[in-house]
Amino acid sequence: MLSKIKNLKFWQKSIPISLRLTLTYALIFSLAIIIISATTFYTSRYLGFQRIKKDIKNINQEVADYIRSGRDLDRSIFKNLNIRRPMDLKVYNQDGELLFKNSPHAPIIDMKRNLGEISILEINEQKWNHDKKKRFFKRTVYLNNKLSYQGEIFYIQVSFPLAGRDDIFNILMLVLIATNILGIIVSIIVGNYISKKILRPIGQITDTAKKITINHLDDRIDSEGPEDELRELATTFNNMIDRLQESIEKQKAFVSDASHELRTPISVIQGYIDLLDRWGKSDQEVLNESIEAIKSETMNMKKLLEQLLFLARSDREKDSFERVDFELDALIAEVYRETELIDKEHKITLNNNDKLKVNGDEQLIKQLLRIIIDNSLKYTESGGKISIDSKLLNHFVEITIEDTGIGIAKEDLNNIFDRFYRADKSRNRETGGTGLGLSIAKWIVDSYLGKIEVKSELNCGTKVIIKLPTC
Repeated sequence: MLSKIKNLKFWQKSIPISLRLTLTYALIFSLAIIIISATTFYTSRYLGFQRIKKDIKNINQEVADYIRSGRDLDRSIFKNLNIRRPMDLKVYNQDGELLFKNSPHAPIIDMKRNLGEISILEINEQKWNHDKKKRFFKRTVYLNNKLSYQGEIFYIQVSFPLAGRDDIFNILMLVLIATNILGIIVSIIVGNYISKKILRPIGQITDTAKKITINHLDDRIDSEGPEDELRELATTFNNMIDRLQESIEKQKAFVSDASHELRTPISVIQGYIDLLDRWGKSDQEVLNESIEAIKSETMNMKKLLEQLLFLARSDREKDSFERVDFELDALIAEVYRETELIDKEHKITLNNNDKLKVNGDEQLIKQLLRIIIDNSLKYTESGGKISIDSKLLNHFVEITIEDTGIGIAKEDLNNIFDRFYRADKSRNRETGGTGLGLSIAKWIVDSYLGKIEVKSELNCGTKVIIKLPTC
């Protein structure tokens, strides 16, 4: 058993797939043509033999009818009977004397000595010695019939030598064997050529894959040709490289943006440390200012790192959070109360809050609501309004958070969920934004197979609509 497995592995490793396919289909083709040829040969031989037997019976019956008609047994029988060559006809009397024959060939059975062995109305096949010196035998099919007419007994023998027919079928067998061998050889040669041509895109994929590196992603496979599985494979491979290139470009941009975002607080901290080193040791005002600035930048950097770690973990573990049933309306009410407690500069309202349950991670949903509400607080002037609304629509809960803030330009709406993206009017450090909040929000919504939509115009406020599936 182990040796068979090793031989199979050697076969798979040592022989190219194109040749393996060729040999496999050549074997199947050879078996098919052998079966077809054998079926054709033996069916033709059998049907031909049945036709001969039928003709023999018909001639035998015609001869019997001819004798019953009382006519003479002479050459005139050919005018009344359809006796075709090489069929032989012999008629004997009850003493075994030959009354008529249409061929000089010797009888198959010596009727004078073997009258008791005559097979009445049965087809028999017999080999008989045509030439005793050369011991050359030929097969013959014959039918013996005993007929009584007006007190006389006649023995009718109709025979058909198979020599010519056997020669034809022997030649046919040789032709079929030669044709099968030639067909197998041609199928191997042509099949190997066609399989190599058909599998050429796989070789191109291999060559292209060898060239691709993280710094060289521009090569693509030629996907022109017929609409088949290999073209689909080439197109799929090209699409995979496109996605890979896009992901790497995004990763490079992400690393670049993260480095830029971290560089700013580090530079500020470094500047204040230098200030402290020069004058802050003896100047209490400089010392206090530096400490506050360092604390502020440290908190910003900590928040940025936490968001970066969250996104990094979320990219690796799509469904790492725990799902439980919880009351969403209670969570929304809790976030609303906490927001009212920490923010006194805006008018915050909770208009509608349908009672319902969802299945998911309660802390992630709370983080999602916090991100959207915090954005509304940052970009809405003091005295502005922020409204929260939730309602059940079919099997989804729709949460709407709307503000009267500065809004978002139309050209920025398609990019607000990109990491580190911030619209021009919000690119300031006073808001404390990192450009990662909406990316995190989008990831949370996508993880729940939900949808998030943002409608906004400059100076007309922003509306965020979140749809999440219910239990």
